[in-house]
Amino acid sequence: LIAPELTDDLAGVDCEHRFIIGPDTDEALFAGSDVEPRPWEPDEDATAAINYTSGTTARPKGVQVTHRTIWLNAVTFGWSAGVSDRDVYLHTLPMFLWIGCGMPFALTGVGA
Repeated sequence: LIAPELTDDLAGVDCEHRFIIGPDTDEALFAGSDVEPRPWEPDEDATAAINYTSGTTARPKGVQVTHRTIWLNAVTFGWSAGVSDRDVYLHTLPMFLWIGCGMPFALTGVGA
């Protein structure tokens, strides 16, 4: 990922894929397109993810995790770990493990 202001400086870098961080608004992103973004009303109690249990104590099942749960987990985790927007993090846990999502959500929550 590169910021638009670095495009010229990195033009000579040989790489297979390059992602340029785009417009700041959805309106600018869809300007000139006939595609309309789907309207979305924020709902903190809506399901954000479905995590599946392993079934160690009962039959495996999907557990609905809400946006509010993820946000509170991120804020609490980030606060207790002292995470700031200056931190850099290398994620080494599998993302299919719910335990592995705490730090990425915390970092995203503080803008790191």
